[in-house]
Amino acid sequence: PTGEYLLCVTDEYSRYPVVHVTRSTSAETVMPIMESIFAMFGYPETIKSDNGPPFQSNAWSQFLQSCGVRHRKITPLWPMANAQVENFNKPMMKAVRSAIIQHRNWRRELQQFLRNYRSTPHSSTLFTPHRLLFGREPRTKLPELPTLQSVHPEDEVVRRQDARAKARMKEYSDERAHASHANLQMGEVVLVQQPRVNKLSTPFAPTPLIVSAMKGPMVTAVRGDGSTVTRNVSKFRRVRGLSPDEIARHHPEDTAA
Repeated sequence: PTGEYLLCVTDEYSRYPVVHVTRSTSAETVMPIMESIFAMFGYPETIKSDNGPPFQSNAWSQFLQSCGVRHRKITPLWPMANAQVENFNKPMMKAVRSAIIQHRNWRRELQQFLRNYRSTPHSSTLFTPHRLLFGREPRTKLPELPTLQSVHPEDEVVRRQDARAKARMKEYSDERAHASHANLQMGEVVLVQQPRVNKLSTPFAPTPLIVSAMKGPMVTAVRGDGSTVTRNVSKFRRVRGLSPDEIARHHPEDTAA
């Protein structure tokens, strides 16, 4: 309702979140915010992002290159590729919406949510994000003994717990995404799932494509006009009885990639 956006950045190891309120999603707005985050926490090896406008620009690519940071884009329309951020966004947005509905200061509620999230043990690591990032628990209003312990003794435990949690998440994701689709082959004719605009919309766009590249669960398919679309494998459906040679005779109706 305020016309503002929330830029969310989460450390993959510790699950420590940082959220900035901004009035624009342009690269020119996002880059200074990221500079302030890098100044506080240092440069990450890799940044994983969605395919939003600020992360598609040449300015953004040059910015990360100058920082020595690799950029990894997630598969379009596949939130599970960045499930960690998605799992954080849901309760965060719920807290913000609740504050707005109840006419409370949503910015203050957001900061309270972040304090609670950072100081609560995460279900995957079993430690608080604050402890894993800073090596100690945050100071809260609750009475506690002053301690400062190194995070290193817990590092192996955290990574083991994290690997188990990600394995469970992948298994669950594969089941929901019908992992049997993974037997698609190069050169096969497929249809790609499309957003449902109305009740008459079909689940898949009618324009056939040919599978041209496969990298793990990410599949790229090419249309008859040469344009391509990249999605998770579960977003495609194999077409029977249509050969790749016939694709050129179909006029593309879905040009969004």
